Amino acid sequence: MKANLFTFAIVVLVAIFSLEPSVANAKNLQNFVKNEKLDTGGPGKKAKKKAKRVKKSKHKKLKRKFCTYCPPTRGFDKGQVDASFGAGLLPTYLMDKATVILPPLSVGVDYRMSEKFSLGIAAGHSISESQPINTPEGILATWTNKHYNFGLKPGVHFTVKENWDIYGGFQVGLNYSKLNGKTDFRQVSVKEIESHLGIHENTYSPSFFGYTGVRYVVSPKWTINTEIGFGVSLLNIGCTYLLNKGEEKTEILKL
Repeated sequence: MKANLFTFAIVVLVAIFSLEPSVANAKNLQNFVKNEKLDTGGPGKKAKKKAKRVKKSKHKKLKRKFCTYCPPTRGFDKGQVDASFGAGLLPTYLMDKATVILPPLSVGVDYRMSEKFSLGIAAGHSISESQPINTPEGILATWTNKHYNFGLKPGVHFTVKENWDIYGGFQVGLNYSKLNGKTDFRQVSVKEIESHLGIHENTYSPSFFGYTGVRYVVSPKWTINTEIGFGVSLLNIGCTYLLNKGEEKTEILKL
């Protein structure tokens, strides 16, 4: 009887020592899975995308840390505010063979609502002088046009490469022109000629046109850009300056 009890006790002890590593391994596996879920943000496509972004960010940082020449980098992120300055190469009134007195200049501010969409305001100004017009009375007259353009600029961004921003959209707003006429015959009033020809000294008209452009980063704050549209100029070149950092991505890990 005692021998049977002794044998049974040995069997129980052996079974306990045999099961203990399995239990420990199960607990370790459970902890590992739990930690993996915490690190990757949980199972699913969203977690995989997040882990991929983190890995890509770490790779970029390592690449820049050991590169021989590192060009400036900048992300175009939500919450960023850019101030823009531009000059026109092809004034709108060039088609009327007008003489440019002040080249088209433009300024604006853009707010990045997300990585893909922005909303901005813009203003442009130019001064040109018309070709001499021969009136029915045989009098030559010219008009100086001080043109202003104001508008709201929604934009869509198609950035696919670091340091490049390719975008397009439309502008809706208002055109204002102030005309100042003169003649080579002082005895005749310009007002009478304008009334006869149906020319108004101050004119307002709605403005709606599309635009497309591209920007390239030259420093963490500055970009250079070119844009095609129909505002005060058909072709613009200029630069933008980043006024703030925008919203930082919390999932980007620091090395």
